[in-house]
Amino acid sequence: MAEDSKINGFAWFLAGLGVGALAGILYAPKSGRETRDELANSAREGTEYLRNRSRDAGRQAYKSGSSPSTSNMTSGTPNVTAGTPSTSTTGAS
Repeated sequence: MAEDSKINGFAWFLAGLGVGALAGILYAPKSGRETRDELANSAREGTEYLRNRSRDAGRQAYKSGSSPSTSNMTSGTPNVTAGTPSTSTTGAS
């Protein structure tokens, strides 16, 4: 529970940081075109960063042998793949 609170607080911190950065960019003494170009470049860089991070996380999960379908089985949650429930004997249909 405390970890959820820390993660939630950190997420709000990052959101505030992003809003502050955006406000700073929008009020900077640049022309509209320069500001839009800078925002577009930042968005592209952010997208590329997230794509690389998710790719790295997937590789790390693959190397460690972890997958969503196996990790859910140990936590007691139903295993659902592509919208169809698994043929588990732990849950009632």
